[in-house]
Amino acid sequence: MLTTLLAFVTLAAPTVNVRVDGEGYLRFTQEGRVVYARLATLTEKGGKLAHAEGPLVTPQISVSGGGPIRIDLDGTVRQGTKRLGRLVLAGFAKDAVLTPRGSFLASGVRPKLGNPGEDTFGVLRTGAPSEPPKAAPPVQESAAPIGVKVASLTEIETETLQLGQIAAIEGDGEAAQRLRELDLGEAPPIGLDKPIHRFLLLARLREAGFEPARIALEIPEGARVKRRGQVISGEHLVAFAAEAAGRELGIVGDLKADREQKDLEVAGGDLELVVERCYRSGTRIQVVVAIHVTGRRVASRTIGLIADRQAGVKAGESVRLFLISGGATLEVPGVARTAGWVGQTVRVESNTGSVHQGVVTAPGAVEVRL
Repeated sequence: MLTTLLAFVTLAAPTVNVRVDGEGYLRFTQEGRVVYARLATLTEKGGKLAHAEGPLVTPQISVSGGGPIRIDLDGTVRQGTKRLGRLVLAGFAKDAVLTPRGSFLASGVRPKLGNPGEDTFGVLRTGAPSEPPKAAPPVQESAAPIGVKVASLTEIETETLQLGQIAAIEGDGEAAQRLRELDLGEAPPIGLDKPIHRFLLLARLREAGFEPARIALEIPEGARVKRRGQVISGEHLVAFAAEAAGRELGIVGDLKADREQKDLEVAGGDLELVVERCYRSGTRIQVVVAIHVTGRRVASRTIGLIADRQAGVKAGESVRLFLISGGATLEVPGVARTAGWVGQTVRVESNTGSVHQGVVTAPGAVEVRL
Protein backbone atom coordinates (compact mmCIF):
# COMPACT_ATOMS: atom_id res chain seq x y z
CA MET A 1 0.00 0.00 0.00
CA LEU A 2 1.29 3.39 -1.00
CA THR A 3 1.13 5.92 1.77
CA THR A 4 1.19 9.58 0.89
CA LEU A 5 2.62 11.88 3.51
CA LEU A 6 1.30 15.41 3.55
CA ALA A 7 3.45 18.10 5.07
CA PHE A 8 1.71 21.24 6.18
CA VAL A 9 4.02 24.21 6.06
CA THR A 10 3.19 27.50 7.71
CA LEU A 11 4.83 30.34 5.81
CA ALA A 12 6.38 32.98 8.02
CA ALA A 13 4.91 36.44 7.76
CA PRO A 14 7.11 38.91 5.86
CA THR A 15 9.25 41.11 8.10
CA VAL A 16 11.38 44.19 7.69
CA ASN A 17 13.74 45.93 10.12
CA VAL A 18 13.34 49.69 10.15
CA ARG A 19 14.97 52.50 12.09
CA VAL A 20 14.66 56.27 12.16
CA ASP A 21 17.69 58.22 10.93
CA GLY A 22 16.79 61.54 12.52
CA GLU A 23 14.90 62.88 15.53
CA GLY A 24 11.52 61.21 14.94
CA TYR A 25 9.92 58.14 16.51
CA LEU A 26 7.85 55.31 15.07
CA ARG A 27 4.33 55.11 16.53
CA PHE A 28 2.44 52.02 17.75
CA THR A 29 -0.77 51.33 19.66
CA GLN A 30 -0.30 49.14 22.74
CA GLU A 31 -3.30 48.42 25.00
CA GLY A 32 -5.08 51.52 23.79
CA ARG A 33 -2.09 53.82 24.29
CA VAL A 34 0.32 55.23 21.71
CA VAL A 35 3.93 54.16 22.34
CA TYR A 36 7.11 54.99 20.46
CA ALA A 37 10.32 53.38 19.20
CA ARG A 38 13.38 54.44 17.21
CA LEU A 39 13.87 51.02 15.62
CA ALA A 40 11.60 48.01 15.17
CA THR A 41 11.02 44.78 13.32
CA LEU A 42 7.75 45.17 11.43
CA THR A 43 5.59 42.27 10.30
CA GLU A 44 2.00 41.32 9.51
CA LYS A 45 -0.48 40.69 12.32
CA GLY A 46 -4.07 39.94 11.40
CA GLY A 47 -3.76 41.70 8.06
CA LYS A 48 -2.17 44.83 9.61
CA LEU A 49 1.39 46.15 9.78
CA ALA A 50 2.64 45.66 13.34
CA HIS A 51 5.66 45.47 15.60
CA ALA A 52 6.98 41.92 15.90
CA GLU A 53 5.87 41.98 19.57
CA GLY A 54 2.26 42.68 18.57
CA PRO A 55 1.36 46.40 18.76
CA LEU A 56 -0.02 47.74 15.49
CA VAL A 57 1.51 50.65 13.62
CA THR A 58 -0.54 53.81 14.01
CA PRO A 59 -2.24 54.93 11.88
CA GLN A 60 -3.02 51.38 10.81
CA ILE A 61 -1.76 50.05 7.48
CA SER A 62 -3.32 46.95 5.89
CA VAL A 63 -0.92 44.29 4.62
CA SER A 64 -1.82 41.65 2.06
CA GLY A 65 -0.60 38.12 2.52
CA GLY A 66 2.77 37.09 1.12
CA GLY A 67 5.57 39.01 -0.49
CA PRO A 68 8.35 41.05 1.11
CA ILE A 69 7.56 44.40 2.70
CA ARG A 70 9.61 47.38 1.55
CA ILE A 71 9.74 50.80 3.21
CA ASP A 72 11.06 53.84 1.38
CA LEU A 73 13.05 56.69 2.93
CA ASP A 74 9.89 58.82 3.01
CA GLY A 75 7.93 56.15 4.92
CA THR A 76 5.99 54.73 1.97
CA VAL A 77 5.19 51.05 2.66
CA ARG A 78 5.11 48.72 -0.35
CA GLN A 79 4.52 45.06 -0.97
CA GLY A 80 5.58 44.08 -4.46
CA THR A 81 4.27 46.80 -6.76
CA LYS A 82 1.41 47.74 -4.42
CA ARG A 83 1.55 50.86 -2.24
CA LEU A 84 0.05 50.04 1.16
CA GLY A 85 0.33 53.37 2.97
CA ARG A 86 2.81 55.67 4.65
CA LEU A 87 4.33 55.68 8.15
CA VAL A 88 3.90 58.81 10.27
CA LEU A 89 6.57 59.85 12.76
CA ALA A 90 6.32 61.65 16.09
CA GLY A 91 8.64 64.45 17.17
CA PHE A 92 9.22 65.69 20.73
CA ALA A 93 10.74 68.82 22.19
CA LYS A 94 14.35 68.38 23.31
CA ASP A 95 13.34 68.59 27.00
CA ALA A 96 10.50 66.05 26.67
CA VAL A 97 10.83 62.97 28.92
CA LEU A 98 10.09 59.54 27.41
CA THR A 99 9.86 56.64 29.85
CA PRO A 100 10.63 52.99 29.01
CA ARG A 101 7.65 50.68 28.58
CA GLY A 102 9.04 47.26 27.69
CA SER A 103 10.52 47.51 24.21
CA PHE A 104 8.84 50.88 23.70
CA LEU A 105 8.83 54.42 25.06
CA ALA A 106 5.86 56.31 26.48
CA SER A 107 5.25 60.02 26.92
CA GLY A 108 2.69 62.13 28.72
CA VAL A 109 3.00 65.01 26.27
CA ARG A 110 1.44 65.25 22.83
CA PRO A 111 4.08 65.03 20.08
CA LYS A 112 4.26 66.88 16.79
CA LEU A 113 3.44 64.57 13.89
CA GLY A 114 5.04 64.61 10.47
CA ASN A 115 6.22 62.58 7.52
CA PRO A 116 9.68 61.06 7.16
CA GLY A 117 11.94 63.41 5.23
CA GLU A 118 10.28 66.57 6.55
CA ASP A 119 11.78 69.05 9.02
CA THR A 120 13.98 67.15 11.50
CA PHE A 121 11.87 63.97 11.70
CA GLY A 122 14.50 62.08 9.72
CA VAL A 123 14.19 59.35 7.13
CA LEU A 124 13.53 55.63 7.51
CA ARG A 125 16.25 53.10 6.82
CA THR A 126 15.85 49.35 6.58
CA GLY A 127 18.18 46.45 7.30
CA ALA A 128 19.26 44.66 10.45
CA PRO A 129 19.23 47.14 13.39
CA SER A 130 22.83 46.28 14.22
CA GLU A 131 24.05 46.92 10.68
CA PRO A 132 24.96 50.34 9.32
CA PRO A 133 22.89 51.48 6.37
CA LYS A 134 24.10 50.10 3.05
CA ALA A 135 25.15 52.84 0.70
CA ALA A 136 25.94 52.75 -2.98
CA PRO A 137 29.63 52.82 -3.95
CA PRO A 138 31.06 56.32 -3.66
CA VAL A 139 30.84 58.35 -6.83
CA GLN A 140 34.11 59.55 -8.28
CA GLU A 141 33.45 63.26 -8.38
CA SER A 142 35.39 66.09 -9.95
CA ALA A 143 37.05 68.68 -7.78
CA ALA A 144 34.43 71.30 -8.62
CA PRO A 145 31.01 70.86 -6.96
CA ILE A 146 28.14 69.87 -9.21
CA GLY A 147 25.36 72.44 -9.29
CA VAL A 148 21.82 71.17 -8.65
CA LYS A 149 19.15 73.87 -8.95
CA VAL A 150 15.66 72.67 -8.06
CA ALA A 151 12.79 74.45 -9.82
CA SER A 152 10.07 76.15 -7.78
CA LEU A 153 7.35 74.17 -9.56
CA THR A 154 7.74 71.16 -11.85
CA GLU A 155 4.94 69.42 -13.72
CA ILE A 156 5.62 65.84 -14.79
CA GLU A 157 3.68 63.10 -16.55
CA THR A 158 5.49 60.03 -15.18
CA GLU A 159 4.44 57.98 -12.14
CA THR A 160 7.96 57.99 -10.67
CA LEU A 161 10.28 60.90 -10.07
CA GLN A 162 13.95 61.48 -10.92
CA LEU A 163 16.14 64.37 -9.82
CA GLY A 164 16.76 65.43 -13.42
CA GLN A 165 13.02 66.10 -13.83
CA ILE A 166 12.86 68.67 -11.05
CA ALA A 167 16.34 70.21 -11.16
CA ALA A 168 18.85 71.67 -13.58
CA ILE A 169 22.12 69.80 -13.08
CA GLU A 170 25.23 71.68 -14.13
CA GLY A 171 28.01 69.33 -15.09
CA ASP A 172 29.07 66.56 -17.40
CA GLY A 173 30.38 63.08 -16.88
CA GLU A 174 29.18 60.04 -14.96
CA ALA A 175 28.43 61.83 -11.69
CA ALA A 176 26.15 64.40 -13.33
CA GLN A 177 24.34 61.69 -15.28
CA ARG A 178 23.82 59.62 -12.15
CA LEU A 179 22.39 62.69 -10.45
CA ARG A 180 19.92 63.20 -13.28
CA GLU A 181 18.76 59.58 -12.94
CA LEU A 182 18.59 59.64 -9.13
CA ASP A 183 15.31 57.99 -8.06
CA LEU A 184 13.21 60.19 -5.78
CA GLY A 185 10.30 57.77 -5.39
CA GLU A 186 6.67 58.10 -6.44
CA ALA A 187 5.29 61.14 -8.15
CA PRO A 188 2.32 62.72 -6.37
CA PRO A 189 -1.23 61.69 -7.29
CA ILE A 190 -3.07 63.73 -9.90
CA GLY A 191 -4.38 66.94 -8.36
CA LEU A 192 -1.91 67.03 -5.45
CA ASP A 193 1.45 68.74 -5.03
CA LYS A 194 4.48 67.04 -3.47
CA PRO A 195 6.89 69.31 -1.59
CA ILE A 196 10.62 68.97 -2.17
CA HIS A 197 12.34 68.77 1.22
CA ARG A 198 16.07 69.39 1.57
CA PHE A 199 16.48 66.79 4.32
CA LEU A 200 14.94 64.03 2.20
CA LEU A 201 16.89 65.02 -0.90
CA LEU A 202 20.18 64.99 1.01
CA ALA A 203 19.34 61.53 2.38
CA ARG A 204 18.74 60.29 -1.18
CA LEU A 205 22.11 61.69 -2.26
CA ARG A 206 23.96 59.95 0.58
CA GLU A 207 22.17 56.66 -0.11
CA ALA A 208 23.24 56.84 -3.77
CA GLY A 209 26.88 57.32 -2.79
CA PHE A 210 27.14 61.10 -3.24
CA GLU A 211 28.84 63.31 -0.69
CA PRO A 212 26.41 66.22 -0.14
CA ALA A 213 29.33 68.56 0.49
CA ARG A 214 30.32 68.07 -3.16
CA ILE A 215 26.86 69.10 -4.38
CA ALA A 216 25.93 72.78 -4.72
CA LEU A 217 22.25 72.24 -3.92
CA GLU A 218 19.75 75.08 -4.37
CA ILE A 219 16.14 74.51 -3.32
CA PRO A 220 13.80 77.52 -3.35
CA GLU A 221 11.39 77.85 -0.46
CA GLY A 222 8.12 76.07 -1.18
CA ALA A 223 9.54 74.01 -4.08
CA ARG A 224 7.08 71.36 -5.22
CA VAL A 225 6.26 68.95 -8.00
CA LYS A 226 2.89 67.96 -9.44
CA ARG A 227 1.54 65.52 -11.99
CA ARG A 228 0.38 67.08 -15.23
CA GLY A 229 -3.18 66.10 -16.07
CA GLN A 230 -6.25 67.39 -17.86
CA VAL A 231 -9.12 69.28 -16.29
CA ILE A 232 -12.78 68.48 -16.86
CA SER A 233 -14.85 71.50 -15.93
CA GLY A 234 -17.84 71.15 -13.64
CA GLU A 235 -19.97 72.84 -16.29
CA HIS A 236 -19.00 70.19 -18.84
CA LEU A 237 -19.90 67.37 -16.44
CA VAL A 238 -23.30 68.94 -15.73
CA ALA A 239 -24.03 69.47 -19.43
CA PHE A 240 -23.12 65.86 -20.21
CA ALA A 241 -25.31 64.56 -17.37
CA ALA A 242 -28.25 66.77 -18.39
CA GLU A 243 -28.06 65.58 -21.99
CA ALA A 244 -27.95 61.95 -20.84
CA ALA A 245 -30.94 62.45 -18.52
CA GLY A 246 -32.96 64.03 -21.28
CA ARG A 247 -32.12 61.18 -23.64
CA GLU A 248 -32.57 58.24 -21.25
CA LEU A 249 -35.52 59.55 -19.19
CA GLY A 250 -37.32 61.36 -21.98
CA ILE A 251 -37.16 64.75 -20.28
CA VAL A 252 -37.65 67.83 -22.42
CA GLY A 253 -36.63 71.16 -20.98
CA ASP A 254 -33.75 72.67 -19.06
CA LEU A 255 -32.03 70.69 -16.32
CA LYS A 256 -29.58 72.25 -13.91
CA ALA A 257 -27.27 70.95 -11.19
CA ASP A 258 -28.68 70.83 -7.67
CA ARG A 259 -25.34 72.15 -6.39
CA GLU A 260 -22.12 73.55 -7.79
CA GLN A 261 -19.89 70.95 -9.42
CA LYS A 262 -16.15 71.48 -9.03
CA ASP A 263 -13.65 70.89 -11.81
CA LEU A 264 -12.07 67.43 -11.90
CA GLU A 265 -8.42 66.80 -12.77
CA VAL A 266 -7.41 63.43 -14.20
CA ALA A 267 -4.38 61.96 -15.96
CA GLY A 268 -3.61 62.89 -19.53
CA GLY A 269 -4.82 60.69 -22.38
CA ASP A 270 -7.88 60.02 -24.50
CA LEU A 271 -10.87 61.13 -22.43
CA GLU A 272 -14.31 59.52 -22.53
CA LEU A 273 -17.35 60.18 -20.31
CA VAL A 274 -19.67 57.21 -19.76
CA VAL A 275 -23.12 57.16 -18.10
CA GLU A 276 -23.12 54.30 -15.59
CA ARG A 277 -26.52 55.01 -14.04
CA CYS A 278 -29.37 57.46 -14.61
CA TYR A 279 -32.49 57.47 -12.46
CA ARG A 280 -35.22 59.77 -11.19
CA SER A 281 -36.68 60.14 -7.71
CA GLY A 282 -39.53 62.61 -7.58
CA THR A 283 -38.38 65.88 -9.06
CA ARG A 284 -34.70 65.02 -8.70
CA ILE A 285 -32.43 63.16 -11.08
CA GLN A 286 -29.15 61.39 -10.34
CA VAL A 287 -26.63 60.64 -13.09
CA VAL A 288 -23.47 58.66 -12.34
CA VAL A 289 -20.79 59.69 -14.83
CA ALA A 290 -17.63 57.57 -15.12
CA ILE A 291 -14.42 59.12 -16.46
CA HIS A 292 -12.29 56.86 -18.67
CA VAL A 293 -8.77 57.82 -19.77
CA THR A 294 -7.24 55.78 -22.58
CA GLY A 295 -9.76 53.02 -21.97
CA ARG A 296 -9.29 52.82 -18.18
CA ARG A 297 -11.86 53.98 -15.61
CA VAL A 298 -10.05 56.49 -13.38
CA ALA A 299 -12.84 58.34 -11.56
CA SER A 300 -16.57 58.94 -11.34
CA ARG A 301 -18.87 61.77 -10.33
CA THR A 302 -22.54 61.65 -9.31
CA ILE A 303 -24.39 64.66 -10.73
CA GLY A 304 -27.66 65.69 -9.10
CA LEU A 305 -30.06 67.51 -11.44
CA ILE A 306 -33.36 69.32 -11.02
CA ALA A 307 -35.76 70.42 -13.73
CA ASP A 308 -36.55 74.01 -14.53
CA ARG A 309 -39.72 74.71 -12.55
CA GLN A 310 -41.15 76.59 -15.54
CA ALA A 311 -40.57 73.71 -17.99
CA GLY A 312 -43.82 71.86 -17.32
CA VAL A 313 -46.92 72.09 -15.12
CA LYS A 314 -47.53 72.00 -11.38
CA ALA A 315 -50.32 70.17 -9.57
CA GLY A 316 -53.30 72.54 -9.18
CA GLU A 317 -52.03 74.87 -11.90
CA SER A 318 -54.42 76.17 -14.57
CA VAL A 319 -53.43 74.80 -17.97
CA ARG A 320 -54.49 74.90 -21.60
CA LEU A 321 -55.89 71.57 -22.74
CA PHE A 322 -55.66 70.58 -26.38
CA LEU A 323 -58.20 67.83 -26.95
CA ILE A 324 -57.36 65.99 -30.16
CA SER A 325 -59.80 63.64 -31.83
CA GLY A 326 -59.17 62.51 -35.37
CA GLY A 327 -58.05 65.55 -37.30
CA ALA A 328 -59.79 68.08 -35.01
CA THR A 329 -58.24 69.94 -32.09
CA LEU A 330 -60.22 71.74 -29.40
CA GLU A 331 -58.56 74.03 -26.84
CA VAL A 332 -60.31 74.27 -23.44
CA PRO A 333 -59.21 75.47 -20.00
CA GLY A 334 -58.33 72.88 -17.39
CA VAL A 335 -56.43 72.14 -14.20
CA ALA A 336 -53.41 69.86 -13.74
CA ARG A 337 -54.03 67.26 -11.04
CA THR A 338 -50.43 65.97 -11.10
CA ALA A 339 -47.13 67.69 -11.88
CA GLY A 340 -44.89 66.92 -14.80
CA TRP A 341 -42.16 68.22 -17.05
CA VAL A 342 -42.37 68.74 -20.77
CA GLY A 343 -42.66 65.31 -22.37
CA GLN A 344 -44.18 63.64 -19.30
CA THR A 345 -47.69 62.30 -18.87
CA VAL A 346 -49.90 64.03 -16.29
CA ARG A 347 -53.50 63.78 -15.14
CA VAL A 348 -55.67 66.79 -15.98
CA GLU A 349 -59.29 67.85 -15.48
CA SER A 350 -61.16 69.87 -18.13
CA ASN A 351 -63.57 72.72 -17.39
CA THR A 352 -66.44 70.25 -17.84
CA GLY A 353 -65.13 68.02 -15.03
CA SER A 354 -63.83 65.19 -17.24
CA VAL A 355 -60.44 63.74 -16.24
CA HIS A 356 -57.85 62.75 -18.84
CA GLN A 357 -54.24 61.58 -19.21
CA GLY A 358 -52.21 63.95 -21.32
CA VAL A 359 -48.66 64.86 -22.32
CA VAL A 360 -47.08 68.15 -21.31
CA THR A 361 -46.06 69.82 -24.58
CA ALA A 362 -44.96 73.21 -23.21
CA PRO A 363 -45.07 75.13 -19.96
CA GLY A 364 -48.77 75.28 -18.96
CA ALA A 365 -49.95 73.24 -21.99
CA VAL A 366 -51.19 69.64 -22.09
CA GLU A 367 -52.15 67.60 -25.13
CA VAL A 368 -54.88 64.95 -24.72
CA ARG A 369 -55.64 62.44 -27.48
CA LEU A 370 -59.17 61.12 -27.27
